[in-house]
Amino acid sequence: MTNSDDRLIWIFSLLIGAVFIFALIGQANAESYTNELPSEIYIEQGGQIELTNLTNSTLTVRQNEGLFGSSLGMNGTWTANMPYGVGSYPWSDSNGKTGVIYITSSIDNNLAQISNKPVISVEDNVVSGTATPDTPIGVTVINPHMDSSTVIVKTDSEGNFEQKLNPTSEGTHNIYVTDKNRTTYTSYEVDDINRNLETRLSVLKVLESILKIIYGSE
Repeated sequence: MTNSDDRLIWIFSLLIGAVFIFALIGQANAESYTNELPSEIYIEQGGQIELTNLTNSTLTVRQNEGLFGSSLGMNGTWTANMPYGVGSYPWSDSNGKTGVIYITSSIDNNLAQISNKPVISVEDNVVSGTATPDTPIGVTVINPHMDSSTVIVKTDSEGNFEQKLNPTSEGTHNIYVTDKNRTTYTSYEVDDINRNLETRLSVLKVLESILKIIYGSE
């Protein structure tokens, strides 16, 4: 075998390897399911979902605000490009199943990873943990009624942070902590909405003091 033959084999092998790598990268942001979607799906910006219907009946999937959807017959395949905006997207199908697709921030592979993802701990309705020191981070909470709120908290010099949930309802709360381009998720079961409500209590005490002054009561 000549050197030119060796070179051709080497180039051919390199091309096959490149095709294989690009195929893996192309599938990295794709989620594939059969017959039905799970109740919760997490996907990065720019990703897509592939749903194949192998049942004997037509399956219809609709996003509640009409941002995406399709009707699939037997052996039908739906490939949906998800909205680009970060957030939660509730959906329902023709079988009465409901769920939420969560789209998270995409990761720029050209950015150096300065630190790991933020660490979350939740206890007694208080979210705490660690992230990049001296940095504003976002704490997003989605309550059982799908109402969401985001609070910006700045970590201290050691990266520690703390934020009270101040829940208004019991049940499962989904919590997302975003530190630059990194997001960590957890869930927490609120069984007592009155825990750690110093902020609300302090407001009530101030109002009580004002009323005492106005009405001259002891």
